[in-house]
Amino acid sequence: LSLDAAMGSKEQNIQFLMGMGFPRPLCEKAISVEGYVEPAIQYCIKYADQYTGEGGTAGQTLGGGGGGGNTLGGGGRPLNDGRENLKREREEDVPVVEEPPKPQLTQEERDAALEMIKAKIKERKQAAAAAEEISMGEREKYRRMQGKEAQEAQEARRKMLAEKAIRDKKRAQEKDRLAKERIRAQIEQDRLNRLANNGRLVPNQPEVSVPPTPASSKPPTVDPARSAATCVVQFRFKDGSSMKASFGADDTLSSVALHLVGLGKTVTKFLTTFPRKDYSGAVLDTTTLRAAGVVPRGVLIVE
Repeated sequence: LSLDAAMGSKEQNIQFLMGMGFPRPLCEKAISVEGYVEPAIQYCIKYADQYTGEGGTAGQTLGGGGGGGNTLGGGGRPLNDGRENLKREREEDVPVVEEPPKPQLTQEERDAALEMIKAKIKERKQAAAAAEEISMGEREKYRRMQGKEAQEAQEARRKMLAEKAIRDKKRAQEKDRLAKERIRAQIEQDRLNRLANNGRLVPNQPEVSVPPTPASSKPPTVDPARSAATCVVQFRFKDGSSMKASFGADDTLSSVALHLVGLGKTVTKFLTTFPRKDYSGAVLDTTTLRAAGVVPRGVLIVE
C-alpha cells in the first residue's frame, strides 16, 4: 500500500502539510521534490527556516530603502502613464491586510507532528489490512458454503445409490425365492407322481372277493401277509366315501398319506378296523402297511 494511496492526491497532500503549520510554497516544493508525504514532511522540517520570512520580503526584491517601486526611474519620477497612477491611487485607497506570520515550530513540536503523521499512516494501513481480512473472511465463508453444498450433494447421491442397491437386492432375493418355490413345487409334484404311479390309486373300485381254497392234504402255504410284496387298501372317509388303492407292502403310512393329500384329501391319522389301532403323528413315518396288518388286503379309516 503506497503512501500516496494512503494520503490521497497531490493537493490533499499539500493541504495535509499546510495543516501541520508549514507555508504553502514550502509544501508545494516538498511534494514536487519528494513526491510522497512522509519524505515531504522531512523536507518541510529541514527547510522550514528558509520560508519563515518569505511573506514580508516578497515585495522588496527590486527596490531599496523606501522606493522599491522607483528603482528604474530618475529623481523619484515614476515611469508610468496616467493609467498606472490611477491604478496606484485605487490600490492606495484599499487597506492592505497583511497575513500574520505563522508561528515557527520547535523541534519537539516537529517530532510530535511527525509521530502524529506516522500514527495516522499506521492507522490507515491497519484499517486497510482489516478491510482486506474481512474480504478474505467473506471469501472463505463463501468457499466453505460451496464446499458444504457439494458435500450435501455427494451425500444425497450416496444415499440414492444405497437405496437403489437395497431395492435391487430385494428384487434379486424375491426372484430367488420364487425360483426356489417353483423348484420345490416341481420336486413335490414329481414325488407325488412317483407315489401315484407306484400305488396306482383307483377310486371307488369294488373289493374283489377271493374264494376260499378247499382243504387238501397238500403242505401249508406261506403266509401272504409276510410274503406279499404289494397290498390293496380300502380307504373310508368321514364323508362316507371310499376308494381303493394298491401300494407296496413296505410303504409307510406317511407315504400313503401323501398320496391322499395329492388327491385333495385331508389326512391327520389312520384307524384300523380289527384290531382297532390308531396311527398318527410320528408313528406314520415308522409304521409300514405290513406292520399295520393291511397286507395283502385291508381297510384304513381316514380322519
